[in-house]
Amino acid sequence: MAGWRLAMSAFWAVSAVLVFALYAELFGLHGWDWGRAGVTAGTAAITYAAIRAAWDLRAWIRPFRTNRLEIDDSGMQLRIADRGEVRLAWPDVAGLRHEQRTETTGGFWPMPYRVDCYILTTSQGPVSFTSMDIPGAKRAAQEITKRLATAAPFPASSSSPAEKNSD
Repeated sequence: MAGWRLAMSAFWAVSAVLVFALYAELFGLHGWDWGRAGVTAGTAAITYAAIRAAWDLRAWIRPFRTNRLEIDDSGMQLRIADRGEVRLAWPDVAGLRHEQRTETTGGFWPMPYRVDCYILTTSQGPVSFTSMDIPGAKRAAQEITKRLATAAPFPASSSSPAEKNSD
């Protein structure tokens, strides 16, 4: 989280300097000519881009405040803002696998980026979370793997998908 906040602060600092430069350019003491108009237009475009980047980054960081993965002795509770909340007991979780996926940002220039995706295999179906959903997702996945090593795969009262197909 500190890295994200540092990046957002850097964008706001650059934006403040650029706004000051734009103000100085607009209300300077020199006369207007085509060169000054071009510099002013360029400064305005760069200022807009920096402010927009800071604003978009703020909106991207906001869900980190509400997204959470809580792990305790009885199970885990996963809450991701756009997907709801899931409570899983350790016997309901059969495994965890890791994939690296490529996702693409939206916006003016769509750019691909790699994201670590962790998929829990459960008796209720797959449940996934990524490093973009949960801060510290890799550490959480290591803790889940450690806890799964000591837990039973499925509860005795329900049958696994393999047992249902054998009838």
